[in-house]
Amino acid sequence: MQTVERIQESSGRVKETQDAITAVTQHSQTAAGLVEEISAIAQQQAEGVGPVNTALAETDTTTQENAAETQELTNAMTMFKTGNGEAAKA
Repeated sequence: MQTVERIQESSGRVKETQDAITAVTQHSQTAAGLVEEISAIAQQQAEGVGPVNTALAETDTTTQENAAETQELTNAMTMFKTGNGEAAKA
C-alpha cells in the first residue's frame, strides 16, 4: 500500500470519527434538553402537590368536626327521648 493510499484511508477514518463525535454531541444536547424539561415538569408537580395536601387536610379537619358535632347532637337527642324510644312530649 502506498503512502498516499494510507493517508486517504486515515483521512476517511478521521472524517468518520468526526461525524460520530458530532452525532454524540447532538444526542447529548437533546438528552440534556429532555432532562431540563423533565426537571421543570417535576417541579410543577411538586408545587401542585402542596395545595392538594392542604385541601385534604382541611377536608379531614372538617370531617372530624362534623363527626364530633353529630355525636353531640346524638347525645342531646337522647336526652329528649323517653325510655321507649319515643320523643318526649312538651
